[in-house]
Amino acid sequence: MKHKIELLMRDTVDVLCLQGVLGWDFSVKEGEFVLALCEGAQDKQALLHAACGLVPVKGEVTLCGTRLNGLRDKARAELRKQHTAFVSPDALCVEDRTVLWNVEEFCGREDARIEELLQDAGLADRVKQKAARLSLPERQRLAAVRALAKGAALVLTDDSAVKDAKAAELLRLCNRRGSAVLLAATDDSWQETADKIVRREA
Repeated sequence: MKHKIELLMRDTVDVLCLQGVLGWDFSVKEGEFVLALCEGAQDKQALLHAACGLVPVKGEVTLCGTRLNGLRDKARAELRKQHTAFVSPDALCVEDRTVLWNVEEFCGREDARIEELLQDAGLADRVKQKAARLSLPERQRLAAVRALAKGAALVLTDDSAVKDAKAAELLRLCNRRGSAVLLAATDDSWQETADKIVRREA
């Protein structure tokens, strides 16, 4: 509740705005946790991919003040890299590299605090191991750690990517530390965490 009160008191700006995109019209403000209620897995994926410019869409998408419409693929990719973190259900990683490398490479830096975050995620004994040895829940925790360590302006994810309790708590921690979160879900089980709930236009 404290986070929600502080959010309302701040003069916040939009980090994401969708207008007429696949039936969605909403914005995500700085530090806001937005729950988007979707009809199924394909709907969730379509929304998240549109929000970060992975696919061209009709309508208008604005990310951190820059319109994605009409931008070249390279420019959209650079904006994603600079401003977003994606915690996906399959939690892709470079399997033949260590768990620690997968976080440091994603963030573009070495930082002793990254090892502390991995320990908090229950991955203390996996830091120097190859990522290929991680289970799916552990990979999802790794993806959440990457988002947290990066301190992205916007974290994009869906409910199936944060079913693991530790991954879910890391996502909430991302939000408490200032990242806006857009979570696509098929039910309202995250409603108590969310600052705002949005639905597709009929």
